[in-house]
Amino acid sequence: MEQGLAQFKMKNICRTCKKEFDTIIPHKRGCSTICIEAYKKKYRRDYYRNKYRNNPNFKKKMLESIKKYAASQNGSKKIKEYEDKHKEFKKLYNRIYQNKENYKRYKRKYMKKYFGTPEGKARKRLYTLKRKRWKDRVIHTFTNEEWISKLYSTNGVCPGCKTPVGIDKLQVDHIIPLSRSHEKQVYTINDVQPLCKSCNLQNRYFQIKFI
Repeated sequence: MEQGLAQFKMKNICRTCKKEFDTIIPHKRGCSTICIEAYKKKYRRDYYRNKYRNNPNFKKKMLESIKKYAASQNGSKKIKEYEDKHKEFKKLYNRIYQNKENYKRYKRKYMKKYFGTPEGKARKRLYTLKRKRWKDRVIHTFTNEEWISKLYSTNGVCPGCKTPVGIDKLQVDHIIPLSRSHEKQVYTINDVQPLCKSCNLQNRYFQIKFI
């Protein structure tokens, strides 16, 4: 049977890994099931992007159909029901999230409540333990005098967001985060910078040098 099928074998190129493979089926898309599944996903994604997302005519038609449905009796009833159901949530959302200061206050209150719970306390302990381990495996070569001189050069203004926070509230920010550092990594005075608490938390994802 295998000897009989050997004469029908042909060479085909895999659509995903671009490798040559022998097959009996002329329109086979991949060399393995993994490659075939990957090709199908990519094809679907590209097809729907070209058909719906990148098509301005489709967007216009969709907007027109939504407007028509909203103007109809059934659509207007459903919209009213939804608005009545989520009226309190909408008020709370506008009050908290539209104003940045209100959002910050709300976040602080929530965090205080959360870290007061046993789950929050356990999470905080875990994080402190992890941070201690990270600090133990790296080497800081800069002196206290160098760090203090760098602190006073900012005049209490955060170099990241340019807000006057005060020298006491500026924290040590590692440009290469401690979580991403390798064992026995050396940190000089040029590898650290003084930042406020919010900028320090954000900078662990971006690794931006401000000073």
